[in-house]
Amino acid sequence: MLNNLRGDQPGKLGLTYSDLAGVNPRLVCAHLSAYGRDNERKGWPGYDYLMQAEAGYLHVTGEPGTPPARMGLSIVDFMTGITAALAIVSALLGVARDGRGGDIDVSLFDVALHQLSYPGTWYPQRGSRDRQAAAQLPPFGDAGPALPDTRRLDLHHVHDGEILAQPAGRDRAVRTWPQIHASRRLPRAASTGTS
Repeated sequence: MLNNLRGDQPGKLGLTYSDLAGVNPRLVCAHLSAYGRDNERKGWPGYDYLMQAEAGYLHVTGEPGTPPARMGLSIVDFMTGITAALAIVSALLGVARDGRGGDIDVSLFDVALHQLSYPGTWYPQRGSRDRQAAAQLPPFGDAGPALPDTRRLDLHHVHDGEILAQPAGRDRAVRTWPQIHASRRLPRAASTGTS
């Protein structure tokens, strides 16, 4: 059984495993909510873009010098759905093995925070409060956000738009990329605006 309610609702409505195990002990009760069922925010509603803001996505999304930006997709909703599906499949495998179901809790906030990944660890390590600080590691000066392990992967502004470029491997292309970037002799972007 799957519900998508505020975290305080399944218990009030009798939709938890402890409420329903007498009917079917193999039942898996999956609860999707904004903040989970066991904390002070359990009664709060939540939405994808709110979770993007609260988990810090807006801080690391966008270009230098621009206001915080949300992702164009409801990415937290998508990731939470995938996480819930994996949890349900795992619980059903447990039922097949042990014959007993249980409760599964998946929250938008937990998934959003978990998926913040390495930028979430950089903030406490660096102590930076600058806008987009975790993503602002320009590889060659003014190129914009780049990750430390992919410094040559970046959005580059060319005379007719932008391109996303990254030389592959550790061969000659990688060694010569700084000179190509510095000279701004970058390829012309496709007429559709993509490359």
